[in-house]
Amino acid sequence: MEKASNTNSKASFATHFVQKIIIVALLLLAVHTTLLAQLPERLIPLNVTALEAVDVTKLPKSDNPWDHWDKPDTTIRFTACKGDTSVIGYVLEDNIGIPFLLHFVHSDSAKSYHPTLKDVQRAEVLFAEVLNFRTDSANQVPRVFLAPYFYQYIRQYIFYLNKQNDTCVYINLVQFQRAKEYGVDRSFLLVHDGGDHYWHAKINLTKRQLLDYNINGPLVHVYNGRNSEPEGLYYKTLNCGDRYKYYSVERFNYREYPKAVERQLPPHHDNRGVSCVYHIKKGLRKYYSVKFGDGVTLTYRSNGKLISVATDDDVAGLSNEDLSLFPGADTLVNAIERDMRAIGRDFRKYGTIMWIEKIKGCYVIAAGYESPTPIYGMVAYYTFDRKGQISGVLRRWGRY
Repeated sequence: MEKASNTNSKASFATHFVQKIIIVALLLLAVHTTLLAQLPERLIPLNVTALEAVDVTKLPKSDNPWDHWDKPDTTIRFTACKGDTSVIGYVLEDNIGIPFLLHFVHSDSAKSYHPTLKDVQRAEVLFAEVLNFRTDSANQVPRVFLAPYFYQYIRQYIFYLNKQNDTCVYINLVQFQRAKEYGVDRSFLLVHDGGDHYWHAKINLTKRQLLDYNINGPLVHVYNGRNSEPEGLYYKTLNCGDRYKYYSVERFNYREYPKAVERQLPPHHDNRGVSCVYHIKKGLRKYYSVKFGDGVTLTYRSNGKLISVATDDDVAGLSNEDLSLFPGADTLVNAIERDMRAIGRDFRKYGTIMWIEKIKGCYVIAAGYESPTPIYGMVAYYTFDRKGQISGVLRRWGRY
């Protein structure tokens, strides 16, 4: 009887144990599904169904004599690009002998190109494709790259041929409400303010490349991309964003820093070249950032311990002498080169180290990549653990 009771007890324990495993597995699945659901949805190209010439002489006129936005620009031909339910944009072409629009494509050798319906549709397909690629690859992207924002703009297309005779397109994007206010069907809209209600992109359709883009400022909203790899300790560093915004900072004159700091200043930077000193308070800790005339900034604790080396020269980056102030930094840079190579970038040729900072026994390194094709430039912030292994990377496209 006692044996049977023990057997039943074991069976009951096994049953409860299996139930718990199932519950934990379901919870993990639910969390995973939730995380996946939070990833940005993939962009779907807008469907262009027809092109129709716009007769600017028949456009409604404003009763306000001072409203110059409603006056049609007769130097430009406008062609409406119709979608499934509404007009999604306008092809803009210079009238014969008046090459006004080509000025805005930033190419001295550009030639006019008269697009077909197929060209406009190809532009929209490639536009969505290249933005999806960037969102796949980056932890953070501008919100205009993402749905629903991407669909909230009227387009102005300027097609042209570059000096290699590639078909290219400059796409000016204007948020719906602003488009209604400013008449994108009667004038080329050029603005220098208003945030990301306005932006533009330039695409090489022949080579299937996004050549350039610019988002109106002063504020650019950044959202999470689809790259969910760990971001690391970037947001914990003194070099995160604008240090003068996030931490309490005082500016001092030359030599106004502890003797323990002065003794550590490297001899290859002339102390007489110190342009300024910043006293930074982060929580209970105090730091001194000593900036030299060549743009290199070294940050120390008050006891003289080196925390960070940074440079204002993103093109040249930190010198080997400055990198060597952190023993073993060359090994970390080699790891960055390998990681960049894995995503198709020759960091040895086009990369620079902008800053390196030690935090919580780990290192965070800002690596800039200046591609020959500017749009492929990026900044990646690498976190290395105490063993020198990459434990997180925050990737950002471009220099926004």
